[in-house]
Amino acid sequence: MDLDPKSPAAGGTAACDGRRRSLTVVVPVLNEERSVATLVERLTRVLEASGLGWRILFVDDGSRDGTLASIRAINARDPRVGAISLSRRFGKEVALAAGLRHVDTDGALLMDGDLQHPPEAIPEFVARWREGYEVVYGQRRSGPRRHVGADVEASALEATTDQAVDEGVVVDLPVQRHLRRQV
Repeated sequence: MDLDPKSPAAGGTAACDGRRRSLTVVVPVLNEERSVATLVERLTRVLEASGLGWRILFVDDGSRDGTLASIRAINARDPRVGAISLSRRFGKEVALAAGLRHVDTDGALLMDGDLQHPPEAIPEFVARWREGYEVVYGQRRSGPRRHVGADVEASALEATTDQAVDEGVVVDLPVQRHLRRQV
């Protein structure tokens, strides 16, 4: 399904076929037991207000604490929150790729589980998606500097998203990405 930015569906919550658009938030986590509940609470508040169908998909990248148990407890109360558990630590990029393979919604938003990416920024990404952008990339213009290793680790995913589109929009936020399902 190609979304024409000029179509009425691009500005609303309906997909081109008349059904409600849906979004999966993919969150790789590693030993985030303490932040999972807070993150889900903040995400739920934002996603409920979006008018989209949604789900949150955590990808546990080999946590050794109670991260997966926390996610399972939340899932028992809200089946829109789920998890993939990797057998060992593979790294953030592999965890994101595993999560993306399980996205069955119209779009995906990638964010970290350590609350460095504010869920409250999601409406900005969704607004650009509704304008017809296939990839929306947010990047913090100021704030704490990441270590060089984090920049190198992110380069593989950034290269993938950079190749996917010729143009996009950059939102002034910590690094987050929203991808249309076809991308």
